[in-house]
Amino acid sequence: MKQLRFFCLIALACLAGLFGSELICRRPGLRDWAGCKLGRGHLIAIANGRGLYANDLEDREGMSARDWIATENLRRTSAEERIDSALIDREIALIRAEFRDEAAFAEALHSQDLSVDSLREIAADHIRSLQWLEKKIAPETLVAERECRDFYETHRELFLQPMRFRASHLFLAAHAETPTEVVEAKSKAIQELSRRLSRGEDFSKLVAEVSEDEATKTRGGDLDFFSA
Repeated sequence: MKQLRFFCLIALACLAGLFGSELICRRPGLRDWAGCKLGRGHLIAIANGRGLYANDLEDREGMSARDWIATENLRRTSAEERIDSALIDREIALIRAEFRDEAAFAEALHSQDLSVDSLREIAADHIRSLQWLEKKIAPETLVAERECRDFYETHRELFLQPMRFRASHLFLAAHAETPTEVVEAKSKAIQELSRRLSRGEDFSKLVAEVSEDEATKTRGGDLDFFSA
């Protein structure tokens, strides 16, 4: 019986110690001191149990403490949202497509101290947050057709667009220091290309064949729309 009481007292003491240490660790003063000692700078804010330190803001260029707090609270609020893993796969695929190859993608992850798994977690948080926001906002954004028509009639200037043109070019370069003989050769080439076009040759094929504008030659020389 004494042994049982002894073990119970030890268990209670351990629980009390854990509870006390948890309370102490949650104290802002201690967390600020620990942040400075660990090289993260002073504690700026606490949200969702996580601390934001001065160095964290430096790593998040353009994000204020208020933005971070809002993001953390949104992440906590939306944590129960169920999302399709296919949405996460799509987000990762879109990010991966921004890099020239898998090696460049892996290098970018390494430079940010991320792995594919941690990137998936970030993407999942982002999708959950958007999904939660859309559910909250959608009921407030229902607009009747009559309201849309009234807004259009009273704000027509918002829907007007200036005249726009779409152009394509076949580009041969000759900068200011280009030798005279090269300029003359390119002028003759332009004249010959003009004759080929007048005979009905396909403009896009000629662009792909001879254009020196690498940015547009793969899309038929398209310069997209422009206006005054």
